[in-house]
Amino acid sequence: MSRLAPPIPLGAEGDYRPPPWAWGLDRAERRRLAATPNVVDLRELRMPRGRGALFGAVVPALARMPLLHPSLLRILVARFGDMLT
Repeated sequence: MSRLAPPIPLGAEGDYRPPPWAWGLDRAERRRLAATPNVVDLRELRMPRGRGALFGAVVPALARMPLLHPSLLRILVARFGDMLT
């Protein structure tokens, strides 16, 4: 089916362009998220150990180093309070 479809040049006028997606979260953004109304708790989950040498030993060891920790993948859990007040 894809061989039968006419080629469409990327970047042509009117094509969809996805918005920028920033995966990083710096201290200011974390404080802003924690200050959001009705967020009563914001905490970070530890990444579980994976398989193999890299995710089983190296990445968990790097996650414990204060200088490298902020640049690794972070998983945050937000707990919300009463939304009716």
